[in-house]
Amino acid sequence: MPDLMGTQIASSPGDISVLPAAVIPDYGVYGATPDIDTGTTPEDLWPLGGVYPFPAGAAVTSIVSTSPADVAVGAGARTVFVSGLDGAFAILTETVTMTGAVPVVLAGAYRRINRVEVVTAGASEANVGVITVTHPGPTVIAQMGPTTGKALQAIFTVPISLVNPRILSVNFSIIKQAASSIQALVQTRFNFDAAGAPIPDPAWVMRYLIGLNTQGTGTFQLLTGPGNLGQPVRIGTDFRFRTTVVTASNNAVGGGMTIVYDPPAQVF
Repeated sequence: MPDLMGTQIASSPGDISVLPAAVIPDYGVYGATPDIDTGTTPEDLWPLGGVYPFPAGAAVTSIVSTSPADVAVGAGARTVFVSGLDGAFAILTETVTMTGAVPVVLAGAYRRINRVEVVTAGASEANVGVITVTHPGPTVIAQMGPTTGKALQAIFTVPISLVNPRILSVNFSIIKQAASSIQALVQTRFNFDAAGAPIPDPAWVMRYLIGLNTQGTGTFQLLTGPGNLGQPVRIGTDFRFRTTVVTASNNAVGGGMTIVYDPPAQVF
């Protein structure tokens, strides 16, 4: 079966029909931008809107909240799980104890952030403030809105250690608040060639595209899956979900995908 670059990849043991469902590891990616206007596109699907700043390399990484309640014994988020990739695209994970509005420097130097989730919380049962993960600058590379418990961003990079990763499904959800033309797409960028060598100055390429015409308002949802095997995807690949054409303001777009891979399962 060809991957997203046309390279032949063996479909066994990737045929998920021969594996019990309980042993098929998967990873879900989902993000949303709640207010997409005519003057702001392109916008990637993450809380800050605008173009997501993929870091060029690993750097000192910090996490902080806007609320003093997000602390070790507070009413908000007490501990937060952070998962990403180091400079070589290998998995890095850690659970950090929050200190409210005082930044915490993470133990790892991250090149990518794939997941940020609240693990333990006080009486609020979630984070109270906006929790932000930053590189020096500061440059925001992940953000969690109040009470969401998770950074909702359709930004993902495939770790180099995954065995036979493949896309099981892709989904979009669009809310049109006005008669507007909307175009939403998935783009990928390969950081390694088929032989595993780094690609200098890799380019972004469109992989999935949907579009809505200007007629009326309403909600549109799309869920697509490329079949039982899933579509193989190369390790080290960057994904971003984005909107590129909007002809009226106050629209909301969400999107994501599910990636499955072969055992053994990895926490990331």
